[in-house]
Amino acid sequence: MSKRIVIFGALALALGGLLLLPLRSEAIQRSRSSGNLVYGKGGDTDLLLDLAMPKSGAGPFPAVMFLHGRGWREGSRQDMSQFIEGMAGMGYVSVTIEYRLVPAARFPAQVEDCKAAVRWLRANATKYRIDQDHIGVVGFSAGGHLASMLGVTGPKRWSRRHRRAIPISRAAFRPW
Repeated sequence: MSKRIVIFGALALALGGLLLLPLRSEAIQRSRSSGNLVYGKGGDTDLLLDLAMPKSGAGPFPAVMFLHGRGWREGSRQDMSQFIEGMAGMGYVSVTIEYRLVPAARFPAQVEDCKAAVRWLRANATKYRIDQDHIGVVGFSAGGHLASMLGVTGPKRWSRRHRRAIPISRAAFRPW
């Protein structure tokens, strides 16, 4: 009995995915993308993001930042490309960022990179028609952990020397 449920569930998911393919191509037609935008520096390395935004409408639009997973050791912002295109087609400015991976960068470098991306979104709100008071974050696996860290750490960053929070300007999200 349980094998049948699993098989039917898998078939339903596959069919659902096939039905959503036309919607994805429709969303891509309603969005405009920009890739490889530099949002900050991680040591000597440029930190990049990809951005997709609605083609039409005056804005400002709410923004959603997507964070990839894979255990902080691997993964790429390109893993989230389909999500930013789809969200842009629904009227959101969407970004996916790269953050420094371990072991090359120690915690809390990843959280600091995410906060830098939020600051970049706010600093470039006019150019990309972003409502800077409505920025959300979605993450998968390690990206989900980083999204939650953005929500709970507030406008602070860690001091590497003392491992305590020190103030910086509006780096985390405000409640909406």
